[in-house]
Amino acid sequence: MAVMDEILKQIEELATRSEEPVDFAMLQEKKPLNLSTLPYDIRHLIIKSLDMIDSACLGLTSKSFWAIHKKKTPRTNLRLGCGPGLQYLEYNSFADRLKLWMGPNLLYSYVLRRFVTHERYAVLKTILDEELKVLEDDLDFMLGMNRPKFLRPRV
Repeated sequence: MAVMDEILKQIEELATRSEEPVDFAMLQEKKPLNLSTLPYDIRHLIIKSLDMIDSACLGLTSKSFWAIHKKKTPRTNLRLGCGPGLQYLEYNSFADRLKLWMGPNLLYSYVLRRFVTHERYAVLKTILDEELKVLEDDLDFMLGMNRPKFLRPRV
């Protein structure tokens, strides 16, 4: 709530800096305001007050917000988390939030770093499981039974 109060305070300051008074009733008669039609300064304040994930999500709603987000965060990573100590939250990465928006038909592959269908995910999992089995067999051969406990396969 404090963030919103700060934004409203800065909006008031911007409005009072204007050289001519703003007739809000006239603005509403002409065209209703929405997020995309807000002045750049206000959109910038909104994006600036958000963390990187929320900023990216809001940026996906319109080209104008995306342009501001890209200035603030030139590179958005799908594995981007929302901060230290928050890794235990249910939705803690940009990819997790996008999954909510995309629906249940896609899964995020951390190996490919992109969204894939359930069928493609199953194929990838099979391939990776086979490769992991080969690596474990090689490790068993090289280390014999002296394999450290933390490297032993789970039963």
